[in-house]
Amino acid sequence: MRIRTTQSLQGFTMVEIAICLAVIGFALVAIIGVLPLGIQVQSDNRQEAIINHDGAYFLDAIRKGAPAEDLSNYVEEISISYSNGANLVVHTTNVFRDNHHIIGLLSYPSAVKTEAIVRALSGAANEKGDYNNDLAFKYRMTAIIRPLESLNPDLATNQVLYGWYTNLTHEVRLLFRYPLTLNGKTGTGKKVFRAMVSGRMNKHPTEDLEYFFYRPALSSTNLLATNNIYAL
Repeated sequence: MRIRTTQSLQGFTMVEIAICLAVIGFALVAIIGVLPLGIQVQSDNRQEAIINHDGAYFLDAIRKGAPAEDLSNYVEEISISYSNGANLVVHTTNVFRDNHHIIGLLSYPSAVKTEAIVRALSGAANEKGDYNNDLAFKYRMTAIIRPLESLNPDLATNQVLYGWYTNLTHEVRLLFRYPLTLNGKTGTGKKVFRAMVSGRMNKHPTEDLEYFFYRPALSSTNLLATNNIYAL
């Protein structure tokens, strides 16, 4: 005797399919909404990593002298604003002889403001090349170098000693604003690097606007005539 069973085959109803599509739609909207935020966070982290590298690099270059790398491939322009006693003068150049020229301009101590437009020293390979590369990450760097004035007031009684200390101790501050857009404006990124430098700052013998830091040690016989520095 055979027992015949009947199975009922049923599919999804239109209502169930509509509910599934609605759930998937809500999930896609949430994912699409978070995706730009994730991309922006990744871009911010990348830019901050580049600024951390370049900030430490330029700070060390000013403290210890010109580096071996060819900075003229990355520094596009340097503008120095200084006072001649009556007016504010702006000296701008985009032609550099060598690394000492660039570091010397960035080390000008009497400037009201020294700004440089720089392409990232590190980064993707497609950002390297000539200055017309619109993909390159750029930033505006402001260099401020001032003699250390917060010394022991008792040193003021000895003007020679006080002048020696103030001339051999400088505060170096680098302000980075990034990214630099095509219209020359900077974004919301901002970071400051600061260090102390011990050593005499000498004026270049032929250029009025160029100052250099020199290594490696201070003379023990004539401290006021030395042209070397120690980096703190």
